Amino acid sequence: MDTEPTQYQSSPDAPWPEIDLTEEELIQCDPEQRLSRVLHLFEFRKNEALVTLPIGGPKAAYKGITAIGIVGTLVGKAGLFAQCCWFGNYDLDWFWCEITDIQHVELRSDIRFRGGDKCLWLSTSRGNYALLVPQATYSDTWEASLHLHGSEAKDAQVCVWPTQGSRPDWWDAHWKDSWPWDEDEDAMEVDEDTQTGLGWPRLGPHGDLRFPGQPRSNLHSLSPWILSPDGLTLTSKE
Repeated sequence: MDTEPTQYQSSPDAPWPEIDLTEEELIQCDPEQRLSRVLHLFEFRKNEALVTLPIGGPKAAYKGITAIGIVGTLVGKAGLFAQCCWFGNYDLDWFWCEITDIQHVELRSDIRFRGGDKCLWLSTSRGNYALLVPQATYSDTWEASLHLHGSEAKDAQVCVWPTQGSRPDWWDAHWKDSWPWDEDEDAMEVDEDTQTGLGWPRLGPHGDLRFPGQPRSNLHSLSPWILSPDGLTLTSKE
């Protein structure tokens, strides 16, 4: 019997526990290995209420705080798409997860995320999570968390990677052919009329619910092609 992709079996209201693994992790990670992951469209709660995150605090500061968000691996090809915050590709596996064992959160540079870009990392006894983009309903609380952390907070802002242009330097060359966009930027002319009003990132409830964390236009055509003879010069018939 065919089964649905895992992302459609979990949800923000019915998240899976942290011990669950993605397909890539099942293949490439040892059972006792610490996991390298991302947490996307996240929020942090305590006693069912949204709370600011005590960045850099001792373990006791996180007691009772629960994180919920999309979990993706940083391993292999799937990890490259996860670093872009692109979770709409059907070939990639992810799930909604609840994390209850938060031990530490810190701002640091780590080679596992975009070649060493600074971001906030959440640690548990099971693994490490690069924190990507918060849920829209958690954005204000997240901004408050970053503000409380100090002047370095701006370095913790992660954006969805542009869905166009050349392959970034941090993209593993082993998977260079998996980069979904044209390497030649001059060959990628964008019709401004078709882009009007789209604007990325369109996340969560503001985007396509089938593809959380991804612009509506990513990897999918929004409208049929329109062919016109613009630019052609008609010649007279002799």
